[in-house]
Amino acid sequence: MKWNNIVWKDKEIWLYKFQREIFNLSKMGDMKTVFFIQKQLIEHENAKFLAVRKVTQDNLGKRTAGVDGIFLLTPDERMDLVKNIKIDQHSDKILRVTIPKPNGSVRNLGIPTIRDRAKQCLVKFALEPQYEAFFEPNSYGFRPGRSANDARKAIVKCLQRKPKYVLDADIKGCFDNINHSKLLEKLETFPLLKEQISAWLVAGILSNFQGNATEIIPESGTPQGGIIPPLLANIALHGMEKLISKRGVYIVRYADDFLVLCNEENELLKARQKIEVFLAYMGLELSKEKTKITYTVYLPPKENSGIDFLGFNFVNYKVGIHKSAKDSHGNLTGWMCRNQPSIKSINKHLDNIKNITKMSSGLSQKVLISKLAPVIIGWTRYFAVCNATKTFSFCSMRTFYLLKK
Repeated sequence: MKWNNIVWKDKEIWLYKFQREIFNLSKMGDMKTVFFIQKQLIEHENAKFLAVRKVTQDNLGKRTAGVDGIFLLTPDERMDLVKNIKIDQHSDKILRVTIPKPNGSVRNLGIPTIRDRAKQCLVKFALEPQYEAFFEPNSYGFRPGRSANDARKAIVKCLQRKPKYVLDADIKGCFDNINHSKLLEKLETFPLLKEQISAWLVAGILSNFQGNATEIIPESGTPQGGIIPPLLANIALHGMEKLISKRGVYIVRYADDFLVLCNEENELLKARQKIEVFLAYMGLELSKEKTKITYTVYLPPKENSGIDFLGFNFVNYKVGIHKSAKDSHGNLTGWMCRNQPSIKSINKHLDNIKNITKMSSGLSQKVLISKLAPVIIGWTRYFAVCNATKTFSFCSMRTFYLLKK
């Protein structure tokens, strides 16, 4: 069999059927059969082929090398990896890469080797449908078939009838501080997978400082940069919604950022206390700098109104009868929720365009368009789902002005 002659559609259908069976059995609570099917899946050639293709062809980080320096495989090398890939409770060392943040700090990424990425993908194929069967409905980050737009719609629905008190929360260093023992305790799977995940959690991290390689053995956290850490983070944070479940109390979570929305401020403070206890058990805490309580009513100046989440701004306006939302009994509430790009998102987008035009001085019109087009199209597609008509007109005018200069 040659790599380029493989019929991927057949293998994808095979994987879908296995994952659907795992999902349905998990819903029924038949974990013994779930574990049996998962063992079959991680040992099957079809799953191994798909895992290798995912990390060498489909994944955005496919050209990022781990500690072995390998980031590109030939078709024959991919076939060899399929033959040799095995869940063996072993982990290669992880390469630490630092990415600068806009605020001047850095984000640490842990890049596994291609072999470990393929193994992680294989484990994710088995575990993800099991947990998707009972993950909470208002968790949207790093989940199949869910997006930032789904989280946006949930917030708009919650705020449509009247304003809310909101806990705008950020978990401090979520991926770096998750308690290993508590996570493994929460992980419901058979020993082989649990031991393999444990090996990944404590894998040595190599950093290069002034040419000297330094190895760090992590005591907590799931290194960002691999395939499995986002799923593990969702498992660690699963249960928050059920914990504060109460009439008039809502939560919308996207990865480690979340909003708690309440009709009454005292209910919001009670929910915050419960969440802080929940997070402390997992070795986590809320960021004091980024976590705040606000009210969603419009108050001038505009930039201080409502809440910002995932690049969107949500704010409630007092309106007349023609624009008012209705409550569950059909009565007019006198309120509406306006959802638009946040001022921070707009400024960041315009700064990006400004930098591109500056760096492209002297280049041909065709080259400049090729640089600007994907940035503008990507940004407008993301925000096309909200009330962005005026924003797009403003950005278009500013872009024209920058190009004219």
